[in-house]
Amino acid sequence: MSSAYTQPAGYGFGKQILIQSSQVSGTVSLANFPILVSFTDNDIRTTVNGGNVENTNGFDIIFTSGDCSTQLDHQIEKYNPTTGEYVAWIRIPSLQATIDHGIHMYYGNAAIATNPSSTDTWNANYLGIWHMSQNPGGAAPQITDETAGTRDGTSNGAMTAGDLVPGRCGDGIDFDGNNDFIDIGDHLIDGLTFMTIEAWIYTGSLRANNSPSGHNSNEGAIVHKNGNGDDNLGLTVCTGGTTFYIDEGSDNILTTAPPPLNSWVHLVGTWENTTMTLYENGSVVGTLGSVNGTILNQNVHLRFGGAHGAGGGNPHYFDGIIDEIRISNTNRSANWISTEYNNQNSPATFYTVSSEFTAATLCATLPIELIDFDAKAIVNDYVKLDWQTASESQNDFFTIERSKNGIIWEEINRITGAENSSTLLNYSIMDYNPHTGLSYYRLKQTDFDGEFEYSLVRSVNITTDNNINIFPNPASNQITITGKQIAFEEINFYNTLGQNVTALTQQSIKNGGQLIIDLSRLSQGMYYIKTKNKVFKILKE
Repeated sequence: MSSAYTQPAGYGFGKQILIQSSQVSGTVSLANFPILVSFTDNDIRTTVNGGNVENTNGFDIIFTSGDCSTQLDHQIEKYNPTTGEYVAWIRIPSLQATIDHGIHMYYGNAAIATNPSSTDTWNANYLGIWHMSQNPGGAAPQITDETAGTRDGTSNGAMTAGDLVPGRCGDGIDFDGNNDFIDIGDHLIDGLTFMTIEAWIYTGSLRANNSPSGHNSNEGAIVHKNGNGDDNLGLTVCTGGTTFYIDEGSDNILTTAPPPLNSWVHLVGTWENTTMTLYENGSVVGTLGSVNGTILNQNVHLRFGGAHGAGGGNPHYFDGIIDEIRISNTNRSANWISTEYNNQNSPATFYTVSSEFTAATLCATLPIELIDFDAKAIVNDYVKLDWQTASESQNDFFTIERSKNGIIWEEINRITGAENSSTLLNYSIMDYNPHTGLSYYRLKQTDFDGEFEYSLVRSVNITTDNNINIFPNPASNQITITGKQIAFEEINFYNTLGQNVTALTQQSIKNGGQLIIDLSRLSQGMYYIKTKNKVFKILKE
């Protein structure tokens, strides 16, 4: 039997994107979570610009799950064929909170001419998604709702193409604080008793109001709906703080400090017909209980960046950049919001992107039924490699290979196979000497006839150096060992005959990070120092 991992047909190249589970909050997987992928990579420039993407709009860039064949819904926000800048959103069916999660990016298919972007990237709870990445000075409606709901927005004021500026997640829109706003229309949130309102803001200046109380105060509106009775919604900022309110404005949460100027801040307000919660940068900054009711329909429009009242009529115009506004008909969990912030605030630490592989290399076929092959960092010191087979046929041995760049591979271990088996078998080894930084692992399976195949490539990121240093070498009466404390737990000395002579040395730790060893009782000659996971050779003069 064999388990085939077949890459999408027609694609020449690929990379692995490894999502770091440490960046996913909580311990439970998040279902249908849209992650932001944002990076600039020379490999994904178009072919005429020295890269391997064929379509000038980036349409031949797609994503699959770890099985290489299940295509993931995604939505392109921005692509620059000259620089290789790429911004997209990918729906992950189950974002793992405890295991690093690998997906694949494929590109290089000249046959692709249509946009693969899908509104299915956003689960059914999203009522509207506005990337704020369109020209606000174009033909109305200018600002696209990226869900299937088509709640597109129309810009007002004197907005021009120059107001489309770099944002937090791709591009954003700059509001002048005078008369700029975007009108979304009525009915979007009418009837809701559960909701989540989200936005990234970069505040240029704050309206002066030390005691904001809701819709009748002088504030800068991020998201705003101003009506009578229970037809109000606001996410606003001013000198008195950040406010999230519903109903008549009396049900509001106010932070004690305003958002910092000229700095990106992620604001989220949630309501579940009992408790309102306000988040800043992924953390709760305020709650309010006993808030019941329903957002009523009173023919009042929802707006971004401004609301009712020009001049002296309680203006609500925001001065600054707004990016990535989202409205949901559910109260997103604290873990969901924290993970969003981790991803959108720093995509580069949320995942790692591998070197470029040919598509066939990235996804190969093994002549066994391989259930899984996984590589995982253990306490950031070692790499644990696990795999399972459901069946094996004429399987001679497995080879674990490691690479620093995905091109040059080295064998680090060899495990005997089961020859022939029809039962579930588990294999596991440790790499005690991993490379620091990003590295790659693959499983090579070899038959008795010499035929071999490779598994999927897995990547691991070791962020701290687990090596130790020994000096001087040659040494006279003393050596110093530096490195991580864990490396000092088991140190033994052996002579060339293999005899343990540790008792003839005296060890003392200095300054918490150095181990001083007295060698004066040892004779001249060659010795081997064995730590918990390495062996070093020194010469005693």
